[in-house]
Amino acid sequence: SFSSTSDSCVAGGNGTGLGNNIDNLQLPNCNGDVVSLHDDCGSSAAVWYVQTAGWCGACDFWIPRVEALYEQEAAHGLEVYYVLGQDASSGVPTADYCTQYATDKGIDPARVLIDNGADGAWGTFNQSIDTYDAGYIPWNAVLRGSNMEYIWADNVTNGIITDLKQALDSALGKDVDMTPMLQE
Repeated sequence: SFSSTSDSCVAGGNGTGLGNNIDNLQLPNCNGDVVSLHDDCGSSAAVWYVQTAGWCGACDFWIPRVEALYEQEAAHGLEVYYVLGQDASSGVPTADYCTQYATDKGIDPARVLIDNGADGAWGTFNQSIDTYDAGYIPWNAVLRGSNMEYIWADNVTNGIITDLKQALDSALGKDVDMTPMLQE
């Protein structure tokens, strides 16, 4: 049921699944700054999270496409964060590792978040946003920026928004050109 979805951000959230307003997820970025999800509430049209790791070959394929689409749509309110859960050796990523990872991938280090604390890789993120036992990376989720409503993940849908394009179209309020995702 999505009857509990609020039109504005809910500080403590009202659930972790699709249709819920997500709580104020907070993670450090490569620069050591704490990034709070609700800081973007109402200022971003869409917030796209990508879970990644230093050892992930599929992420090496995916990230340049995500970044190209981000560059195309940032002026329209798209925000993208990469959630780095492990370094290249499956260990805890340090701030230095995170910065090198971001540099190697051509990502602003302020948009790469480190999540490998007491709950393990992606543990803090997974407490706030249900990944529906995806068990793989890169894993993607899109939130509506006006209220941080969880509207799509690449392994589960609400039956209305069934793919990434529909999620971005809905959140950004426009027909998004997905050509950057098709690059060689």
